[in-house]
Amino acid sequence: MKRQELPPLQSAQQVIEELKNEERCSLMLASIRNNPEKAFKLSNVENGDIIGEVLNLLEMKENSPDRRECLFTALLFNDVRTEEIAKKEFITTFDQSSLVMAAKRLSFMSDAEKAKFIVPILFADSNVNRTRVAANLLAGNPLLSPKAAIRVCSISDRKNKIPEINTETAHIWIEEMQGPYPEGARKSFLKKPKFMAVLHFWDKMEKSLKLFFIRQCAKSDIGRYNFLFLNVLKYEKDEEIVCAALGYSVKLSNDNIKEAVRQLFNSKSERIRSEAICAFSDKYDWSKLIENETSTDVQCTLIKKMGELSDERYLPVFKRMITDTNWQVRSACAEAFAKLGERSTDTLKELFFNENENVRAAAAKVLFELNETDWLEENVKS
Repeated sequence: MKRQELPPLQSAQQVIEELKNEERCSLMLASIRNNPEKAFKLSNVENGDIIGEVLNLLEMKENSPDRRECLFTALLFNDVRTEEIAKKEFITTFDQSSLVMAAKRLSFMSDAEKAKFIVPILFADSNVNRTRVAANLLAGNPLLSPKAAIRVCSISDRKNKIPEINTETAHIWIEEMQGPYPEGARKSFLKKPKFMAVLHFWDKMEKSLKLFFIRQCAKSDIGRYNFLFLNVLKYEKDEEIVCAALGYSVKLSNDNIKEAVRQLFNSKSERIRSEAICAFSDKYDWSKLIENETSTDVQCTLIKKMGELSDERYLPVFKRMITDTNWQVRSACAEAFAKLGERSTDTLKELFFNENENVRAAAAKVLFELNETDWLEENVKS
């Protein structure tokens, strides 16, 4: 099918006449969209209200499939009447193309006008597309409040000046970083982070944000944040947050941190006890701790810790614990024996004749790993 040629924009009167012609209307609207500057000039110079005629068409086709082309044509004009249409369309439409066209018209408004109309949308509208387009319209606007500017940085995909992070704005940053757009807010914060300003509001943070700051502080100069890790280890109630701090505390040589970690050996939480044992780097008699431990997971952690030290003073512990009824404890002991190497062979050979078949199997496995195959063959036959 041959494409119809667009009619020229010769005069305001000619444009208006063709807009009134039902058969020619669509082509003329396309011509206007193709050269809106000329149509606007004709309308002003010749006092022919082309914009008014387009708006009449838009009203007539309110419920028609042709409304879209009338709307897009109208929104190309920087006229007070089209501004109101753009505002209405912007806050009501769910069509992405209509939203973008309305935004283009609204971009002609002054910074003050945009701030007044668009900022409420940032905080009241749950439509992600609308809030993102709204944020892009406000990007770089110097008249925004700190709260609005931070929200814009959280959503906009355009370059923005990051609002200052200080004692006056810290609480706003925290609200935004645990608000509806946390990922964008946290990404913006990290472009020029000032952890000290926000860490004073620790008690106002939700769990995910606390974990975020623990990770970020650990990635930076962790020694500067001894106070944070110490307070978490001593006072934080959430198990996951305490464990996160314990995971990074191995990088800290502060005596107060070490003592706080040691105190957690007695935590009611099995997970925290295990993490504290793993994080503790100073000398400690782990055999005393395992005597009263009832948790299988923590027992395994202690056995692994002792095994990593490769200290034969712990052989009696491994010998006793390998007879445990739990296979995980026996397995951990077997690994500990293996790390001691040939220093453990005499004990393992003794355990090979234990009355419990599980203990015998564990001892045989480690002896095999230690290349005691000849001894095993000889004693298996006997």
